[in-house]
Amino acid sequence: MPYQLSTFALPDGRRCVRLDWSGTITGEDADAALSECEPGGSVYGLPVLAMGQKIANLSPEARAIFSSQRRDSFTEKMALVIAKPVLRVMANFVLRVRRSHLQRLFSTEAEAIAWLLEKGA
Repeated sequence: MPYQLSTFALPDGRRCVRLDWSGTITGEDADAALSECEPGGSVYGLPVLAMGQKIANLSPEARAIFSSQRRDSFTEKMALVIAKPVLRVMANFVLRVRRSHLQRLFSTEAEAIAWLLEKGA
């Protein structure tokens, strides 16, 4: 499976989801991971730290799922950490199209966690 889902405590004590991606992400993978974060999912309502430094490729189906209306079901912040320039461009485009103040892209885990700790969205 190209993703690992776990929880950890942020420095302020709140629980947070850590989603580590690797390899090629298929539509099925994207669907399964998002289902965990949607209403009724095991980690719904928690902030998300999505680590994408080990992603090799996103399938067209995965891109469609990540840019769909399903992203609107997130009620807490989601910080995406992506290093590869091509994937950063794709992610930036999706985030701009979706215009969600709850989702942002970062270069490092430290920057992402600092943003998750900020009060407000």
